[in-house]
Order: sequence, then C-alpha cells, then structure tokens
Amino acid sequence: MAKVLSISIVCLICFAVNAQHAFTPLASPEEVSRKEFVLHFTQPLTERRWEIIDDTTDTWKRWQLVENYSFGKNRGSIPMIADLHSLHPYFRDKVVELMRICRAKGIELAIVESYRTHAKQNEYKAMGRRYTRMSGGNSLHQYGMAVDIVPMINSVPQWHNIALWRRIGIVGEHLGLRWGGRWRALFDPGHFEWSGGLG
Repeated sequence: MAKVLSISIVCLICFAVNAQHAFTPLASPEEVSRKEFVLHFTQPLTERRWEIIDDTTDTWKRWQLVENYSFGKNRGSIPMIADLHSLHPYFRDKVVELMRICRAKGIELAIVESYRTHAKQNEYKAMGRRYTRMSGGNSLHQYGMAVDIVPMINSVPQWHNIALWRRIGIVGEHLGLRWGGRWRALFDPGHFEWSGGLG
C-alpha cells in the first residue's frame, strides 16, 4: 500500500512539473490579437434592419425573356429567361465579373439563358440527349446557379469558335465557376455553373 501511495505521489509531482513547463506565455502581439478576438466575439450583435427597396414578390414578372432562335439555335417553344436578376446573388456577381473581364479582353458576351423552369428543362430533355440528360429539378439552372452565354461578334453569335470559347472558359474557371467546355459527355462551352454544390 505504501508503495502504491509513493508511486502516486511521484506521478502527481511529475504531472505538476510538466504542466508548469507546458504553459508558455503568449508573445506580446499574439496576446493583443487574442484579446481583440475575445472582445469582438463577446460583444452583442447590433440589430440589422432590412429594408425592401424593390417589390421582390413580383420582380420575376419583369425578367427579360428570349424567344427561340434568338441566338441562331433551336432552343424550343417555351421562351427562355435571360435575366441576371434571376440568378443567385453570389453566382450572379461571378457572372457579371466574367462578362466584365471578357469585355476588357474585347469579347462581348450575351446571356442566352439564366434561370430555367422545370417545364423548360423537361422540354429540353424531350428534345434529345444533345440538349440535356437532366429532367426538371435536376439542373443547377432551376436553382439560379447556372447560366448559358454566347460570345457575339458584330451581333452574330459565335457558337463554333473553339479558340474564343477557350479564352472565355479559362476566365470563368479562374473565377471558380465550372465550365461546360470541359465536359466530354455533353460538350457545352456556353454553360457556366456554380461549383460549390447545393445544400
């Protein structure tokens, strides 16, 4: 019993000595940063008041539509929504930046389609596999997280200019977008989508 007690006391002393040596005080700048961090996150949040500047309920009624063959391709009988306001705000900012960078490089882009309804998606699926393999609800277009664009030269869409598509695709990928020009099963260079997935 005495042996167990003496071993316990020795272990306790060793533990106390190690604990004292394990603690190293923070350097002066680290201590200041830590105090600022703690102070910031212990303050109560200020109340944010949201103001609805525009009528968001009926905004969709003013979205720009595009009819079939507007860009020289058969896109079905249901009009396409080609309005940047129909996209998720974070993704929309990326698309606007893509268009801005391309314009600075001398490439003018036109929005062919942004948000896509389930009915429009199903129409594309019915038109065959060269349009889409996804039915309504399975495309990022239905969530405002995908857009179809086309470069324009003298108001003429450039669907088959591969060199031009590569220049646009690289810009989009640098912005963190997924580019349909990398797809093998359905080569779709005019398609850009959000690459972060859906929650």
